[in-house]
Amino acid sequence: MIAVIADDFTGAAEIGGIGLRRGMKVLIETSVDAVEDVDLLVLATETRSMPVEQAKKEIEKATRQLMELKPKYIFKKLDSVLRGNVYAELISQQTASKKQRIIMVPANPHFNRIIKSGVYYVGGVPLAETSFAHDPEFPVKHSDVRTIVGNNAADVVVKNVNDQLPDQGMIIGNVLTVEDLASWADKADGQSVLAGGSGFFDAVLQKDFPAKPEGESLDLIPGKHALFVLGSTFPKDEAMMNKFKDAGIEIINLNREIFQKQDTPSRSLIILADRIVAAIRENRKVAVTTICSDENARISAETTRKNVSRVVRKVFEQVEIDDLFIEGGSTASMILSHLEIKQLTPFRELSFGVIQMHTERYPGLTVTTKPGSYTWPEILTGKELTKL
Repeated sequence: MIAVIADDFTGAAEIGGIGLRRGMKVLIETSVDAVEDVDLLVLATETRSMPVEQAKKEIEKATRQLMELKPKYIFKKLDSVLRGNVYAELISQQTASKKQRIIMVPANPHFNRIIKSGVYYVGGVPLAETSFAHDPEFPVKHSDVRTIVGNNAADVVVKNVNDQLPDQGMIIGNVLTVEDLASWADKADGQSVLAGGSGFFDAVLQKDFPAKPEGESLDLIPGKHALFVLGSTFPKDEAMMNKFKDAGIEIINLNREIFQKQDTPSRSLIILADRIVAAIRENRKVAVTTICSDENARISAETTRKNVSRVVRKVFEQVEIDDLFIEGGSTASMILSHLEIKQLTPFRELSFGVIQMHTERYPGLTVTTKPGSYTWPEILTGKELTKL
């Protein structure tokens, strides 16, 4: 068995999709339990949104618990543009697992995300000049990876794949091509914590799990009772929102009162949930958004996630949902917690990072998640949805 620790839920699901692509039996958990007959166990920790000291403790605990299951290795899934408590979490995992060094490869040329001479580029633009610099929750203000990760800590070095690598410390790999990912994967050994984005994990898996042949068609027919929750703080794409509307998906935003008060009255949430339930009972597909245009009314992102999760729970108490689509890792984690879902089994990858899962907690439910910076596939936003 291979184990992965992911710092948010959609990152965990993305890793699960890679496992599916390689014919592995995958399980995603939010807490470590003994498992049998699983090739890939992915732990979603939600440490990206935690204070740094809490994140360190969570990663140390998770690493020790996973080590008791005796996996072949424990990969650390990071945010692909290095948001969150990257340095602290990796040092905690390294210490708990007693490894000598860390090999970190966050770049992914598949998405035009590369690291050249220690500078991160997205689509040819330095990271700090992209939309990631304006992320309300995790703004990226630097493009130099040593500065982003360790504030130029002495034990953090940037290397090319053909360089002589130090036996200790944290090594960040320059990556320009897909071939570079494979070459970095060849550097894996029993004394290194392997960490990075989905592209690096896929390259590491390639050695033991070659890609399986293309399987079933990706035709998708969501159930009549479908609920989308667009909870990511990443800016919404106007063209994509228009596609949702054109597909006949009713968009309902959290009301102003919810954004104004840290302790939102239950009555406000009930009213919103009742509106959603009424639409779903009429077989209308609903997308709940968390857009607040009034800076004076904005509450914390965590409180917003908590409120929308309370609304979703109230919806589930009144109507059976066939399909739940969630955008944003922190939002997904909070909603699943409110629904008391602790284990999910991925069964299909709609597109890169967009993963469908089943859970024993709700036998008739399909949960589909994606990272906030990724786009929903056309199959979910095309006009064909109006025919369903």
